[in-house]
Amino acid sequence: LLILIFLAVRFPDKIPFTQANYYQKAVSYYQDGNYEKAEERFEKVKDKEYKDTSLYLDFCRMHISGKPDYDTLLKHLDFEDAKALLADDDAIFCRFMKGDWEYNADSTSYTVTMTNEENLIGFPELSNGEAFRIKGGRLQTRKTTNELWSDRFEIEITGRNSIRFTSSASRKSYYFIRTCSLV
Repeated sequence: LLILIFLAVRFPDKIPFTQANYYQKAVSYYQDGNYEKAEERFEKVKDKEYKDTSLYLDFCRMHISGKPDYDTLLKHLDFEDAKALLADDDAIFCRFMKGDWEYNADSTSYTVTMTNEENLIGFPELSNGEAFRIKGGRLQTRKTTNELWSDRFEIEITGRNSIRFTSSASRKSYYFIRTCSLV
């Protein structure tokens, strides 16, 4: 037994892994952001129905390809970093944001609309139609195409129908609630 423990510590990649070992190591790689290694380990789990193996594989592939799948993210919104992935991609985020949202500020209720043309109307601290993009969980803007993009808001998706935007300048948070059906 001591020899096995010694070998496992000294040569961890040389000891035969059980399904549970592969799964745990893969989850650890995933949570460390090492998606290629995680995918490799999840592939070694023979039973893809074991715990969330197939779901982790889907998420690894989204990270590796850089192409998140809106329906998968929405269906598994509470899984690992699904909410962060929704707020990391322009097209995915705009699809999620499409429609009407309400927020309160200074005892007054306001409505924000994301149009089909991906314009934000009524967004706090922004001009209507101001150019924006979503990158790395941040809403960025610029006034002209010659300007650099600047971070305006940190985005935190808190649920299917709620988002918190925190102003990079004022650090004021705006909590949006969806007032229409999810598209």
